[in-house]
Amino acid sequence: MIAVGTTEGTDIFSVDGELIRENILPYKPFLENSLLPSIFWLPDSSGILIAIPDSKFDSIAYKRPAYSIWRYSLASNLLIQTPIDPSHIAEQFDISPDGKWIVSGGVTDSEWPLYFGNLTTGQSQIFGASQMTYFSWGPDSKYFAYGVSLQNMASIDDPSSAMVICGLVQWIDANHFICSNIENNASRIRMAEIVTGSIQIYDIGFSKDYDFTVSIKPR
Repeated sequence: MIAVGTTEGTDIFSVDGELIRENILPYKPFLENSLLPSIFWLPDSSGILIAIPDSKFDSIAYKRPAYSIWRYSLASNLLIQTPIDPSHIAEQFDISPDGKWIVSGGVTDSEWPLYFGNLTTGQSQIFGASQMTYFSWGPDSKYFAYGVSLQNMASIDDPSSAMVICGLVQWIDANHFICSNIENNASRIRMAEIVTGSIQIYDIGFSKDYDFTVSIKPR
């Protein structure tokens, strides 16, 4: 199945182009320029999570949208909002592959907090701060990378305890990823391995010119 989202609603099609569901969750964007929803399939394809920019942050200095999260079930045709407390989901966020966790970069007039949230209980917590933040979840939904150029790695067991890594390029499997760092004023491509709560980084002999072409097969 394929989910396609616009401000008019989210449609779900079969791979053959047959319309399965139509106009799920239409909304009015907060900003004048239309912002599209972000859609995440649940791992068993039983439904989708939809993040829509339908409100704004309570901020004097910044005109930024805030997102709400909704869960849609194909079997029951039900759409239920997932409450997050506190709710500070900005443009930079990512939902784990299993659909249970969210990490996001909030914004206030003086701080740039990072939030880790449980989409089952609706609870969230601040685990760090960064002005420009991008997120990337590992395929098993246990570890996530974050920061400018993805310089840190944390786990759902202890989000506030971060391990410094090189800049993440792509995940290989749940415990391995390709990354890059600077050595002798030159960028090098590395392979990193998560081992019992620590990260081992290995040189694989490539410069950064190869960072979008190197691919390592999982074991």
